[in-house]
Amino acid sequence: MQANQLKHVGKRNAPLCFYLPNAPTLLPERLKGQADVEITAADVEEIIRLNGNHWRKIFVIMAKISAPDLNWRDYLPQLLSANEQLYFGANQLASIDSVSPVHIVCGGESCDALGLTKAKPQAFSVYEKQKGVVMTTPYLDYRQFPNRLVDQLRQTLKQLNRISSV
Repeated sequence: MQANQLKHVGKRNAPLCFYLPNAPTLLPERLKGQADVEITAADVEEIIRLNGNHWRKIFVIMAKISAPDLNWRDYLPQLLSANEQLYFGANQLASIDSVSPVHIVCGGESCDALGLTKAKPQAFSVYEKQKGVVMTTPYLDYRQFPNRLVDQLRQTLKQLNRISSV
């Protein structure tokens, strides 16, 4: 199995489900050959080291969105270990056993694959679906997903009782 066949990382049934079009090109040795795996802080660091700034940006924006407070730097090592999961190249929303998950579909390519309407530039949309709340957002890149948009998304997640404070 090649690295690009990785389909899921993180805890199954985590309440925040992120969707991206592609997995990291290079993976830590222990993740090679896997399609579905739980991930550790060391794995996050190694993915960033192997794949560079692009994946650091993705993980930082995810941490900024997901952190229970504004201290995303301390939260980054915990990313994908309890409250988030990340799907690559999905063509359907994941079935999650947690109470009302939030599916955060990132970028036009992911929206197209899932049959969802793309978010407008530097904006996000929220839909109630049978499988939980679905949010379509720009791709997780600083130019497309500035801090202002992160703050707005965090406010919406707070209103949905998905994060404890902002």
